[in-house]
Amino acid sequence: MERIIYTIDGHDVSDFGLIVKESTGMLDRPKTKNPTSYDWKEYNGKIVDTENLRFDERTLTIKGTIVADDNVQLMSYISGLYNILASSGLHMLRIDIPDVNTMCYMVYIKDSISITKKWRQRDETIAASITIKLTEPEPEKKIIKCAAQQGTLSFTLQAASCVNLYYSDGNKSLDLISASGATITHQWSNPNVTEFLVITGNINDVNVRNLVNAETIWNRLL
Repeated sequence: MERIIYTIDGHDVSDFGLIVKESTGMLDRPKTKNPTSYDWKEYNGKIVDTENLRFDERTLTIKGTIVADDNVQLMSYISGLYNILASSGLHMLRIDIPDVNTMCYMVYIKDSISITKKWRQRDETIAASITIKLTEPEPEKKIIKCAAQQGTLSFTLQAASCVNLYYSDGNKSLDLISASGATITHQWSNPNVTEFLVITGNINDVNVRNLVNAETIWNRLL
């Protein structure tokens, strides 16, 4: 049976001894921001603008167990996770589910990483329960996949409002806007691995065309 793979900035969490038991929030619809509304005394109820809904940030939670050979390795695993998530900027959480397109979330630590208990198992390994709470500040996105060895990514980006581009190799382009369309190219740091581009913003205002060496796997993911 194939397992669900969780990676953060390209690091498989299993490399830190983490066995994910539960993850929540990934498929929850983000809370809608208060839309513009009009309340006139001479009319019943309110008139609400539902044509241009915008969304609030979302909380994602990963719960699991870290298993290590001894206390030294356990602390090394925990420290490794801390170091990745404590670094500046947003981090790409990627979830690969068998027979489902890869899902990507740009996240940061707003709340906490908590270790609730630690115990020694029958095989003498050390285990610890861990809960990681992540915040996704830009929940509406388009995801583009570039398979290994496909070459330079290129496309025309048309965006009526500002969008952010996050590449899985760590590069990013922020606050892009082009009503008429701009050509975007990106040479991946390691062309031998499958890479992803996450475009965030008001996705209904975004058009990607002339896509070269890649495919759109999620046209709009919330």
